[in-house]
Amino acid sequence: MSDAELSALPACGAATLEAARILAGIQIAQTMALAVQDAADHLRDVETIAATAQGTALRRILESGASDGAELLAAIQLMMSQGQDNLERVGNLARTVLDGMR
Repeated sequence: MSDAELSALPACGAATLEAARILAGIQIAQTMALAVQDAADHLRDVETIAATAQGTALRRILESGASDGAELLAAIQLMMSQGQDNLERVGNLARTVLDGMR
């Protein structure tokens, strides 16, 4: 191996390391995007369930005068609030991870 070939090895190693860092950054960014999308999908599912449950609870209250309707509606609202909090938490964590990569 010539002296020119030996001096090129550290530069090649540095370029490889930088390429690996870039690829890792892309992978992490994609993972964070998927995590946020999963949390958004979860919230959408929770909202669908909540809307159905609210409609059922209101029908029950109107038809039979059920007294536990207010408690049920409060529980549904709590479920939606927790879904929203989850999305916010995941989004903030993803932002923190991505900001830490800069």
